[in-house]
Amino acid sequence: MTVRDDEVAGAGDGGEVRETAAGLQVSEFHVFELAWTRWFGDHHEPQDMESLYWNYVTDGVVPHWVRHFCRSVLERMARGDLDPRDFGVPRKRATPALVYQGIFYLILLSAVMMIFLAEAQKDGEAMGLGGCFFLPCY
Repeated sequence: MTVRDDEVAGAGDGGEVRETAAGLQVSEFHVFELAWTRWFGDHHEPQDMESLYWNYVTDGVVPHWVRHFCRSVLERMARGDLDPRDFGVPRKRATPALVYQGIFYLILLSAVMMIFLAEAQKDGEAMGLGGCFFLPCY
């Protein structure tokens, strides 16, 4: 299926696309893909989607079927019953490897911050500033 120029009417709805992407936790390009599938019911041609998305990025032109999709998602967000799975976005589960990686980075970041704070305290004392630099100060 090809896209005609008259199907790309309307501009200034970039905020809705961004809010929809944030609500569904997907990219703005994926919002276009989801909207296409929901509106036309078939898979899109990559060159069609890229040209439509490029028009959105450069000129802020949002096709009517993307606006419709965004408004339905935002309406459900406002009601508080938005489930991304209802719009074809699978739920992402954390694998054990990702959980361990997250814990590792948290520990690493905490260690770096403690070293930084200890060095700052030591340097402050060496410069004769004395006193308490970091809360709580008793």
